[in-house]
Amino acid sequence: MNWNLNRQILKRLLKNKLALIGGVFILFNLNVAVFAPVIATHEPNEMSLTAALLRPGEHEHILGTDDFGRDLFSRIVHGARVSLLVGVVSIVLGGTFGTMLGLFAGFTGGFTDGLIMRVMDALYAFPYVLLAIALMAVLGPGLPNIIVAVSVINIPGFARIVRGETLVVREQEYIEAALAAGAGPLRIIFSHILPNCIAPLTVYGSMSMAGAILSEASLSFLGLGIRPPDPSWGSILKDGQEYLTLMPHIAAFPGIAILITVLGFNLFGDGLRDALDPRMKD
Repeated sequence: MNWNLNRQILKRLLKNKLALIGGVFILFNLNVAVFAPVIATHEPNEMSLTAALLRPGEHEHILGTDDFGRDLFSRIVHGARVSLLVGVVSIVLGGTFGTMLGLFAGFTGGFTDGLIMRVMDALYAFPYVLLAIALMAVLGPGLPNIIVAVSVINIPGFARIVRGETLVVREQEYIEAALAAGAGPLRIIFSHILPNCIAPLTVYGSMSMAGAILSEASLSFLGLGIRPPDPSWGSILKDGQEYLTLMPHIAAFPGIAILITVLGFNLFGDGLRDALDPRMKD
């Protein structure tokens, strides 16, 4: 491991103020998600029609209540768990499958490469949300199904990035030397090609987290995501659209939560990309 290079990357990342702000947003959301049962002041699904549509600060409800009298603060806190869980798991699954397909396509080339990438192009041609809606219509609502749908829509992006890196690396002289020395395809792929894909994969994965969280929120807003009454930022936002004039806080607070989370991953991803760029100077 090149410790000097890692120290340079960390130094560049720490110098980037926007990346640090993004990292703070991410850490804040992670802590909220992990400690949601401790932070929440009420049960997220507890209804009280006598306490419906309270404004922020009324009757010990920090952010007020929705039309069923459920505490908005507690629902948003627990909704962070859903959003981050979908984001992390779907990116890990989509990234793993996409990476394997990209490595296999780029290394083998020929007909196999063409077949895999045409399938990826077909998936990539669909708008993310439209493809996710189609998958959810087939799979049905629920947390496991939404993870599968968001994973699938992220596979093409990872596959294209890894294939491009593989096509470049496989032409290097040390790959030819490894082949001449009798190294097998799997050893070359996982020992020589894959390590060269880590940097772009890390950057793309961190920035794709924002898209995955937005996809989950969009599907829940459309009623295709998390089953009610379980809280999700998208479903809370949907419930609040009917009261935008009288009670705008119902939609505003989950919207702010989505904004902060997505902004955090985008800022951190941009900073990580700059830190990993070898052309950047200290």
